[in-house]
Amino acid sequence: MGYHADVIQPLINQRVRLGLSQTAVDEMVGVTRGQIGKWENGDRRPTAFLLSCWADVLNCRVLIVVEDHKCINTKYPRSRVGLPQ
Repeated sequence: MGYHADVIQPLINQRVRLGLSQTAVDEMVGVTRGQIGKWENGDRRPTAFLLSCWADVLNCRVLIVVEDHKCINTKYPRSRVGLPQ
């Protein structure tokens, strides 16, 4: 799959299910007119924050999972930063 199929298409499907236009969602998210269309068409990609806002107005949520354990900062053990063991 890919970014569009995994992230964007479910949001498009939800917008359509809710009967909302792209323009209506532009207003709900608080972005300039036509921005949702650019995201949906793949012309632009939203920031993580705007992606979260977009999902929120559609009663969805975005989960970001980091699976590469090399990204964990070993200088600070998980217990010291409040993460589960």
